[in-house]
Amino acid sequence: MRIALIGNSGSGKSTLSRQLATARALPMLDLDTVAWEPGVEGCVANCRSRPWEPHKYASKQVQDQHLEFLLACVREYYSRAGDLSLAAHQALFDEYPGTKHKLTARSDAAALAKTLLA
Repeated sequence: MRIALIGNSGSGKSTLSRQLATARALPMLDLDTVAWEPGVEGCVANCRSRPWEPHKYASKQVQDQHLEFLLACVREYYSRAGDLSLAAHQALFDEYPGTKHKLTARSDAAALAKTLLA
């Protein structure tokens, strides 16, 4: 099974990925370790409450030092150009010929995870 999750930072991609990878014993590539994927206020709130990610930062303090940069990226998601923009993600989604699901709320992610893990 191959699943790609795209979207703004704080939208729940990593959480859903970990749930699916753990439940199905699937490998997981966290692109945050390769490139920042920087919104809506829900994403900002999620970023502010995100737990320490030891695979990315040496400590919670170091992670928090990067928070303002991340929040700026989150807020620019809808207006910026380039590969990490809503426009680029929407084009990728629209052009993908396979099965796809558009998740617009946390409840959508929970429902999809339940379906995929059934």
